[in-house]
Amino acid sequence: MSTMQKFVAQVIEVLELDGIKDSLVGIPGQSGFSTEQRKRLTIAVELVFNLSIIFMDEPTLVVDAKAVAIVMRILNIIVATRRTTVCTIHQPSIDILEAFDELSKRHCEGRGEVFLGSPTTNLSLHSPLSPPPVRRASLQLICN
Repeated sequence: MSTMQKFVAQVIEVLELDGIKDSLVGIPGQSGFSTEQRKRLTIAVELVFNLSIIFMDEPTLVVDAKAVAIVMRILNIIVATRRTTVCTIHQPSIDILEAFDELSKRHCEGRGEVFLGSPTTNLSLHSPLSPPPVRRASLQLICN
């Protein structure tokens, strides 16, 4: 087995794609992979390129709680390989926030940084008792 084949096999194992590695992706909503499996496949494609920085837009969008847990565990495994991982996530749960090392909340209209720091020490900023966020805001979560 070549080095590349070994690397791909590792990615398949880490992302728990063994059971579907020889399957057709299919058509969303009709056949083939589930939304969560498609997300893991997309992450796998990024990993195979072996980039030092990985950008993910909404990796937890449209998946159930179990799938979110799998995706977040995979993100932590990626970060453990010393790769900087940048994700955008809208309206994350407290559990998702706690999984990140660093949180940067920015306003999309370019008015500067609203917050930068550890989500675990600043969870009161994101509690259900806080006022709702500005509609045009997004979270950029950074793990490294």
